[in-house]
Amino acid sequence: MKIVLALFLAVSLRASFAQTPSEIPKRQRLIALSNEQTNKPEPSAMSVLRLNRPLVIDGKRVAYEDAGEVEPTPSPKKLRSPVVAAAFSAIAPGAGEFYAESYWRSALFFAAEVALWATAIHYQNKGHRGEREFVAFADAPAPNGTGFANDGGTRWDAVRFARRLSEIYTTERFLNSGAVSNANQIRQMAAELGTETRLNEIRNRDYRFLNSFERIAVAATGATLSHTLPPYGDQQYYELIGKYSEYAIGWYDYDVSRMNNRFEIHSQRYLEYASMRGAANRDLKTASTFFSLVVLNHALSVIDALIATNQYNDRVRASLQIQQDAMTQSKRPTDSIALAF
Repeated sequence: MKIVLALFLAVSLRASFAQTPSEIPKRQRLIALSNEQTNKPEPSAMSVLRLNRPLVIDGKRVAYEDAGEVEPTPSPKKLRSPVVAAAFSAIAPGAGEFYAESYWRSALFFAAEVALWATAIHYQNKGHRGEREFVAFADAPAPNGTGFANDGGTRWDAVRFARRLSEIYTTERFLNSGAVSNANQIRQMAAELGTETRLNEIRNRDYRFLNSFERIAVAATGATLSHTLPPYGDQQYYELIGKYSEYAIGWYDYDVSRMNNRFEIHSQRYLEYASMRGAANRDLKTASTFFSLVVLNHALSVIDALIATNQYNDRVRASLQIQQDAMTQSKRPTDSIALAF
């Protein structure tokens, strides 16, 4: 009887420890993933076992709650290159931010770029249009009428300017002549300036003799004239005739009854022209300012693209370090250990 009882206990104990394959604990089944289950040959590459949370075997993640469920690990986002982002923004502001997935900042820089270019081009075109208008105003034929020059010249005319200079410095209108040491030389050159030979030179846009006279002519202040007439058509030519008062005598409506070497402004066309020229110059200066802001926008976008790229890379690194525990559903920092075998 004792022998039978002993055999019964032995059989019972053996049965209690015996388990079918379906009863293997899930955590043991993680290691039981073999070629018998997958019916696939051994991979030729070296296998890598990463022990982290959750367990990863050969790039496959196995969840705790179902040890038999195997799903691919999602590939992490790649880090962005700050150099590439800076290059993108240097070419097109906002492009570097877009590359770093900072879309709102990208839109702001791009919108600023478009607005700055549009404004700069608008003022540049407006300024050039104003330049063409004041040039055409000065070069248009002068009208005839009471109080006008009636000499067949343009509204501002170099021949008229030279003739009136000659008149000022060869008559009693040359004020304070006794205080000028070279008064006789000035009068002699002024007389020659008024001859048809010299005036014809000026008609042919040869201003050499006129410029020589301008260098020695003395205004009522005792100082020589501030400038000499530049070649016809130069930017400075059109600048001077509406900027310095001695050139006011060249306008067709100048009041010659008040003409002397004080060179006071007695011409409405001179003032009108000066206003036109000033408006065009302001528009061109505004355009230049906005073009400078375009360059600044590029520089700021490059700096911001570097910042946006670093922030993006920090987010990617942080997301790689935080994983969700499959059992508790909580997120915690995770360290990974890679074993090659």
